[in-house]
Amino acid sequence: GYNNLGQVGNNSAEASIRNDGTLWMWGEAGSGQLGQLTEPPASWTQIRCGDSWTMALRSDGALFTWGNNNVGQLGAGNTTNRSSPAQVGASSWTAIAAGAEHALAIRLDGRLFSWGRNREGQLGSNTTTNRSSPVQVGSSSWTAIAASFYSSFGIRSGGTLYSWGWNYYNTLGDGTGDSK
Repeated sequence: GYNNLGQVGNNSAEASIRNDGTLWMWGEAGSGQLGQLTEPPASWTQIRCGDSWTMALRSDGALFTWGNNNVGQLGAGNTTNRSSPAQVGASSWTAIAAGAEHALAIRLDGRLFSWGRNREGQLGSNTTTNRSSPVQVGSSSWTAIAASFYSSFGIRSGGTLYSWGWNYYNTLGDGTGDSK
């Protein structure tokens, strides 16, 4: 059986992790988002797909990305597309989330990082500058994250929910309809 799905919006690829920890992907591979796993078989725990790019978390906490990288959404410090998974830093991660062209990830120590498109402020960096490398979001400890197309959501330890980015039709839930 399968236990974890990864898909978002315009992505033409789907992904899942089977109960045995193997990663399975299918669909269009035009930007390399299906990846070509060249490393030894590994056990995967989370998979998320953006718009023609993919990120996956291995059971040892290593984070890998591949596919389209036009705004730095692969977290590699550049905007070069990749058809093979490559590790994002040497950190150990516990949670991942993918928007259309941005990524969020929580490190083992609870710190939250984001990268990729930031035109709507979805990286939480108090700017609208795209980032091709992970940038820390605040200084708090985080326990959960989620992302939509151009918005981000996180729960800090202590249980407070935060949202930032594009607020079209009040997707941030603050009643204003303004981006944050």
